Amino acid sequence: MRKWLIVPLALAGGFAFGLLLSELIGIAGYLLFGYKLGIRYLPIALGMVGVAGALVYTIRKKA
Repeated sequence: MRKWLIVPLALAGGFAFGLLLSELIGIAGYLLFGYKLGIRYLPIALGMVGVAGALVYTIRKKA
């Protein structure tokens, strides 16, 4: 049951970190090159990575 609580938290955390990282990349690109750089779908990808990492962690911790 605890696994199902961790999944949405990991998804939200990964998404938030992806937004933050995407904005930092955009700001750095604007300051260095004069236009916004970015990685499309970075927040979504990091959200999925967060869920996968949380599931692997809980499964290994249980075993």
